[in-house]
Amino acid sequence: MTGPGPATPLGIIAGRGALPRLVAEARAQAGLPYMIVGLNGFVGDWVHDHPHEIQAITAVRRILNALATAGCTHVTMAGGVERPVVNPLKLDGKALTWLPKLLPALRKGDDALLRTVRGLLEAEGLILIGADQIVPLTWTEDVPTLAKPSADSASDVAKAEAILAALAAHDVGQGAVVHRGLTLGIETLFGTDHMLEMIGQVRSDHGGVLVKRLKQGQDRAIDMPAIGPQTVENAVRAGLDGIVIEANGVLILDRDATVAAADEAGLFIWIKP
Repeated sequence: MTGPGPATPLGIIAGRGALPRLVAEARAQAGLPYMIVGLNGFVGDWVHDHPHEIQAITAVRRILNALATAGCTHVTMAGGVERPVVNPLKLDGKALTWLPKLLPALRKGDDALLRTVRGLLEAEGLILIGADQIVPLTWTEDVPTLAKPSADSASDVAKAEAILAALAAHDVGQGAVVHRGLTLGIETLFGTDHMLEMIGQVRSDHGGVLVKRLKQGQDRAIDMPAIGPQTVENAVRAGLDGIVIEANGVLILDRDATVAAADEAGLFIWIKP
């Protein structure tokens, strides 16, 4: 599938951030039908400019009904969310039927949890597709910034990639920060922004790289790492020299603005295999 997705109605389960908005705008510009189910407490105000419903993340029956009423055959999940606190007394009947599979998954990493959610949605007859099949936000190998990576940066990148590869089996992290061979941070459930914020608060020197990659074997249809202008801003505050992302594996939200922000700050962005 290429372009803005299927000709049939697309359901967009929307969390926090710019990605769900970009997906919705791509559908609108293409004149293709879509329905946003915005997750309460996560989706932004932009959703009011599009066909939508707002539902709690635990309101499974209402979410499914909204998608069914709109005739959605395909669904994409886009945007960040935090794991909900599950109170069985507040769940609807459909959510309760999902609970035996969801509870064990909630004790595992993000990929395991999202694979479980994907299986449950597909059991309802929905087809899950990745946001990158609707909005072309992944890129081939390149260094689009004025600043270029040094030999020292390349060595730090290799170390960060080795760390991420070693952790993939444990379903941990899509990002790591390394400086002069030392590991400054590993992305956890709190995300890249939180990791960079913590690094910026405790370090007194400057340098290092943020590396973001897909976990080995990660399901692209349900979760892909992303960077954007905010990532650049946080990398600057953390004192980094550059950001390295996997070619065709990490989304760049608003590429032009992201590259411009990096150029202004003197950071490099390296898109590599």
